[in-house]
Amino acid sequence: GATLQHPTTLKLTAEEQKRFLADQPITQVTAATKWRILTQEDQLSTYDTWDIRLLQFFPDPDCEGKPIDASLGEAIHSNGYNSPQSAFEDNESSWYGYPVDGNYFIGIDFKGEEKVVRCIILDQPYGQPTYTLNYFTTTAVVQAYHEGEWVNVWIADGLVKGDNTIRIDLSTLATPE
Repeated sequence: GATLQHPTTLKLTAEEQKRFLADQPITQVTAATKWRILTQEDQLSTYDTWDIRLLQFFPDPDCEGKPIDASLGEAIHSNGYNSPQSAFEDNESSWYGYPVDGNYFIGIDFKGEEKVVRCIILDQPYGQPTYTLNYFTTTAVVQAYHEGEWVNVWIADGLVKGDNTIRIDLSTLATPE
């Protein structure tokens, strides 16, 4: 899996970080009715598509136990080939995401029911033998729908092809004085 870091230790240059985060601060959110992960074109290994074989949200900070049942909500995404629901099913199908305004995202709208998310499993496939390209991101933002808008909850850097575990450790975020 990838080495995932706190936002202040990102390996991005200041200009890349500024462009990627669009000057949005990290917001401490415990529970939300919608959760998603987002990346941008300049964070992809190969432009144009973001492939996700499996995406699971967990209330447990170590992704232990069962993931949150995706069927309790509706899969949401920027755009893509294959249903976004396919990313939440542990099988061989993938979601192939396309951007809207340069942003790729996929997540779940839990239809008004708040869910706690503290860990995410993200499987960016290695590709089939017939494919030579692998469309994965190295950096993604975990976002929650909070007080009527999407806010950044966590930044995952160093993502790789294959399995990634993103642990959202709010205890490492500075608290306001």
